[in-house]
Amino acid sequence: MNKWLLDVSALLASFKPEPGAEEVDKAIYNEAWISTVNWSETLAKLVEIGIPLPEAREALDDLPLVIAPFEKNHAELCAEFRQPIRNLGLSLGDRACLATAKLQGLPVMTAERSWAKLDLGIEIRVIR
Repeated sequence: MNKWLLDVSALLASFKPEPGAEEVDKAIYNEAWISTVNWSETLAKLVEIGIPLPEAREALDDLPLVIAPFEKNHAELCAEFRQPIRNLGLSLGDRACLATAKLQGLPVMTAERSWAKLDLGIEIRVIR
């Protein structure tokens, strides 16, 4: 499958660059998606590492990403995912990514190795 939903760790790997960045870059230019929740989290992380918000916004805006809205059905599935994956310590942003992937029928690309243990009916590609 050429289309991927990126989580924050994958997108940040492309910016830094870190191991797996080439795979993320390839996905970005083959119609990669990101949820609005993860878009916000990525902006916040870029600001945390010292990139001013206008520059961070411009850098993300320059990428040909499909932005998936986070709506009520996403929020409900995100809440449903909390209990079965609680032991892995996934954040709200992580669960938002997974809910978006499930509802959009997209596989997820991540740098988080713990996601390989998930059994939610979602294809997960760990980039490192």
